[in-house]
Amino acid sequence: MKTFLAVIPALLAHVTLANAADLPFRETVLRPSLPASEPAGWSGAYVGVQVGAAAEGAFRGETLAPLPTVSGRTSLGGFAGGGTVGYNIQLPPHILGGGVVLGIEADGGYASFRSESSVALPKLGFSAEGGLGTDTYFATLRGRLGYAWGPLLAYATGGWAVSEIGVSGGVTVPGFSVPLPVKNLPAGLPVAIPGAISFGGFSAAGGRSMPVDGYVVGAGLEYAVMPNWTVKSEYLYADLDRTVAVRAGPYTARFNAGFDVHQLRIGVNHRLNWL
Repeated sequence: MKTFLAVIPALLAHVTLANAADLPFRETVLRPSLPASEPAGWSGAYVGVQVGAAAEGAFRGETLAPLPTVSGRTSLGGFAGGGTVGYNIQLPPHILGGGVVLGIEADGGYASFRSESSVALPKLGFSAEGGLGTDTYFATLRGRLGYAWGPLLAYATGGWAVSEIGVSGGVTVPGFSVPLPVKNLPAGLPVAIPGAISFGGFSAAGGRSMPVDGYVVGAGLEYAVMPNWTVKSEYLYADLDRTVAVRAGPYTARFNAGFDVHQLRIGVNHRLNWL
């Protein structure tokens, strides 16, 4: 009896091994886990808004040959703001690590860069004022070249800018009288001689504008605060001018006028998923 009981475990082990041999073989493959999410990158179209202020700059003018050279500059100040559209392409990872971003951007809106001066003599009733300004559009078309470190993009930019400058002014001259000396007049003179010459005074104002264009360069930082939203801080320098000719009778006068401005700007962009 004891011998039979000792044989039972061996029989059970044999049956178990035989049944296991008849089962299909399953291979377990270990797969690397994928990251939960991949970065969205910088490729795609976007729209945005921006606003900025003039940190420095000046209006300028210069006469050209055949006139003698006369030039002048006057400091400007003001602000600009408007909308932005653009498109970025982020290069694949095998090119410089995938951080290079190429893009094109256009922006436009309203600019008010101004320089004004005035003179007044209240006791005499005389006043005069004049100004230069860009109370009109300011637009740029630029390329962008940058490098991205995840959500942060540093870039340089440059291209073409266009705007308009206007000249305005006015003057008020009071009326006055100049007495005429009357002495030693012959008696019985048939013509009456007035005792003074009078001037009634006048007031006038006017203005004129002209388009200007030129180059613009700058640099900036842009940061993705959300997958489709970024904020940016940007510096732009623009130099715009125009050469005009004025004909007076047989003579033609030529002069160059324009302005340069350093702008500091901030903006918000929204990436469009469908482009």
